[in-house]
Amino acid sequence: MVQHQRRWRIRRLAAATAVGVMAMAGCSSIDAPADDDADDTAAEGEPQTGGTLTYLQAGDVTTFDPAMLPQVNYAMLPQLFDTLVSLDAALEPQPELAESWEFNDDRSQLTLRLREGVVFHDGTPFTAQSVAFTLDHYRDPEVGALIGPLLAAISEVEVVDDTTVVLHFSAEPVSIFDALDLMFVIPEGDRDRIATEPIGTGPFQLESRQPGVGLTLVRNEDYWKDGLPHLDQIEIVAARDQQAAIVQLESGAGDILLRPQYSDLGRLDDQDGISTRVLDISPNMLSLHVNVATPALADARVRKAISLAINRERIAETVLAGTVEPTCLPWSEGSPAYNQEQVRDACAYDPAEAERLLAEAGFDGSTELSIVVQSGVEPAYGAAAEIIAEDLRQIGVTVAIEPEEEAEAARRLDERDFDLYSKGYGRANRDPVTALRSTAAWRPDDGVTNYASPEYTDLIDQATAETDPEARQEIFEQLNQLILDESFMLTITSLPTTFAYADHVRGLTTNLEGMPLLDEAWISE
Repeated sequence: MVQHQRRWRIRRLAAATAVGVMAMAGCSSIDAPADDDADDTAAEGEPQTGGTLTYLQAGDVTTFDPAMLPQVNYAMLPQLFDTLVSLDAALEPQPELAESWEFNDDRSQLTLRLREGVVFHDGTPFTAQSVAFTLDHYRDPEVGALIGPLLAAISEVEVVDDTTVVLHFSAEPVSIFDALDLMFVIPEGDRDRIATEPIGTGPFQLESRQPGVGLTLVRNEDYWKDGLPHLDQIEIVAARDQQAAIVQLESGAGDILLRPQYSDLGRLDDQDGISTRVLDISPNMLSLHVNVATPALADARVRKAISLAINRERIAETVLAGTVEPTCLPWSEGSPAYNQEQVRDACAYDPAEAERLLAEAGFDGSTELSIVVQSGVEPAYGAAAEIIAEDLRQIGVTVAIEPEEEAEAARRLDERDFDLYSKGYGRANRDPVTALRSTAAWRPDDGVTNYASPEYTDLIDQATAETDPEARQEIFEQLNQLILDESFMLTITSLPTTFAYADHVRGLTTNLEGMPLLDEAWISE
């Protein structure tokens, strides 16, 4: 029997201010909700086969192209598609569609040996040519895949035979497994159909879609993991907003809700028949994007003043219900780039110093700035923006909040049509180079904040090429200081992924990105 060896296991949140713990376990299921003190690996009986699980989220999927990674697609992607590897808690790759791999002596080649007997939903065999086609798609600059920069070190994809692929590198492939963990494999074919016709090897396949309403996924009877999936069907429901989704969960019209508001966690967890979960090690960070092309924000002293004026602790305590600590570095605490001393010294709330910097920079107090907020998907964005706007008014900076629906918010980010933007970014729990090269906020050449400097690019290049851990740590300390000094991205707190779901749901796990993995999920009667 083929089994998934490493997954994030989600535990119950005992109170509104407590953080659930994630542990690694193979093929594990949720703790029994009635007993928080039960052993983490306690069995809940044999999984039951069949049934329909209704998954609630605020917003509809935006595309079926798996190279795109908007959070509204997270519930869909790992159900329809598989990756070559999955990363465990130590960021070590584990087998998925690739059964094994090895580097040559100088790490200029990586040989991947693929799983045999796997077929796509349309009956097409999964082969090395599928991998080559997928890599070509993800590496195409016109596609704009977020992980595309992580694949830039690949100079050639060599198909040896149906089950062997060799990746040739022109530079140190420091983030290659981060990329392969997020690269959902598709069959060779017409690339114009990728965004509209999802065909993968995943545990479920698309039966129907009603735009603005949701998706129906049904069991893949030819799935390569023996005995999986347990469910017959998944309904992914696009709720109007987060509060509408909560009402549906409370009424019994849904089974799982992605990202309930942090302030609602305690109330939901106290309800009979509902449990809540928080991922302890979050891939996401809450931040304020600062457009350095806005004339009033071109001076780093003004941007630094804004950072000093933000009461991060208040945001952590109110918006995130005390589930996290404030920070101003862009990494999770387990990251090799995280530096507690830099956090302690640089994350101060100091309105007086902020006012001094504004005066020194000659900031025009009559200038009005705006904060763009995407409505619906993540309530923390708007709630944090309200506090930030209030904090900035205290130092004489006038700020208006501009909520936008998803499509318009995405356009404004892509076209750099904003002053400030309350948003999150991901991959903070992976190798730091992965976040720096694959997230729109941090990319050195075309980041959405319009910030660029030779020093910033050079430090990222150094971190990419360096393999010695101590030497990398020194580079990351320099990067951290540059990020703090230039203040083009103002990290506020980590942004833990939260779930609320009915107690009859079992076997819910997530991958490192916080995407739900539902092949092992089942419904207890």
